[in-house]
Amino acid sequence: PDVAALANLSWAFANTGVAPVELFRQIADRMLFNSTLATLPPHSLAMLAWAFATSGIEHMQLMQQIAGRVKPLLQAFSASDLTQMAWAFSVMGSTDDSLLSALLFRILLLAAGTLDPQVCPLVLGPFQSRSIQNFLEVYQFTLHINLHSHELTRCKSLLSGMGNFTMQCKPVFVAASQRKGAEVQEQLATALRMLDVPFKQQVVLENAGSYSVDILLPAKNLVV
Repeated sequence: PDVAALANLSWAFANTGVAPVELFRQIADRMLFNSTLATLPPHSLAMLAWAFATSGIEHMQLMQQIAGRVKPLLQAFSASDLTQMAWAFSVMGSTDDSLLSALLFRILLLAAGTLDPQVCPLVLGPFQSRSIQNFLEVYQFTLHINLHSHELTRCKSLLSGMGNFTMQCKPVFVAASQRKGAEVQEQLATALRMLDVPFKQQVVLENAGSYSVDILLPAKNLVV
């Protein structure tokens, strides 16, 4: 099959939350065979990296090969490709400062068309049509940089020069997470009602440090 089609296939499975390990391994083997990965278009390369990161299937050799292709192709990646790639390498725990700083610099440059820290970067230019998802991916990328600041010194320096860049991303990340959490909570509550299972919502556990939980099943002493 066409290599770009294989990248699309991995993306489709990862996007549905179903990631057959053997299939992903076969896709990786095909990509690594006879320099096949070198023929993959930039967008497909980003999709492939995102799919493996999302699926949680580690394949270090594949990710190393993808990393080797990123820097020469930086100018060819779209804004969304860049954030997907940065997010993927963050999730995979990369501390390749050269690679990640190159991605970060390109993201910042495309996002605002300037490195002016007063500009809210991800609502302009190439990011406009997918800005919410870009915010989520970039914010998690910045968390990874801060977590590994000793290894990612170039990245940390770039972020420091952007002033409140991270703080601009955080509110969107938090709002999106809360919205998704609320949707899942309501779906679970609906299912429990259909099963006629007693439960309480938004409960403060006074005997557990006043920790707040979304759903409590009193009969089972189970929380969500």
